[in-house]
Amino acid sequence: MVKFHLSLLFVSFLVFRLNAQCPTGDVILNSQAAVDEFVASYPNCTTLPGNLQIGLLNSSDADLSDLSIINEVEGDLHIGNNDGLSNLQGLNNITYVGGLVYIGFNDALTSLEGLNGLSTVVEEVSLLLVLMCK
Repeated sequence: MVKFHLSLLFVSFLVFRLNAQCPTGDVILNSQAAVDEFVASYPNCTTLPGNLQIGLLNSSDADLSDLSIINEVEGDLHIGNNDGLSNLQGLNNITYVGGLVYIGFNDALTSLEGLNGLSTVVEEVSLLLVLMCK
């Protein structure tokens, strides 16, 4: 009987650990500190179950490179209002977006090169790219 309870406890812990690999719901990264904290909190998160919103990265040293762990976004991908974001390197491993892709009002962004790996956008008809390049 003790073995059964210990096994049940171990399985419960394992299920909890596997579920904690990614946050539930949407991920909103509105500062470089939030980007860094996400990667530190979820170092094994490869598939986001909700939307990914990257906004308000206004520092000239904005860096998404640590987000290279992400392969899929099951919801929308929104990259907007980032005055300090000059490239999308770090998002190059995202191959799938289950919703819309919106990129707009990123004054320092000059190309979409970091999204070269994106091969599937489920709502392709609604794919919206607004580039505000100088």
